[in-house]
Amino acid sequence: MAAATGLLAFTLMSQTQKPAGVLKGLPGGQIEIDGDPFHNPMPAQESVLSDQQIADVLTFIRNNFGNKASAVTAGEVKVMRGK
Repeated sequence: MAAATGLLAFTLMSQTQKPAGVLKGLPGGQIEIDGDPFHNPMPAQESVLSDQQIADVLTFIRNNFGNKASAVTAGEVKVMRGK
């Protein structure tokens, strides 16, 4: 459950932070979620997934598992990809 909590916290970040995290990845090192330590970096997906695929995944998570948040668009991901 702790890993899911971390994923949901990630997907509820601001609209500008989410695509950057998926595109560029998140650094390794230890993080703590609900008191449990994790050492798993999130690998970058910019060379693997299209803008639309990243937007679709983030939108799905943001609107499932008890969440209700705005959609992420391919345009928002594209802007972050260019940074």
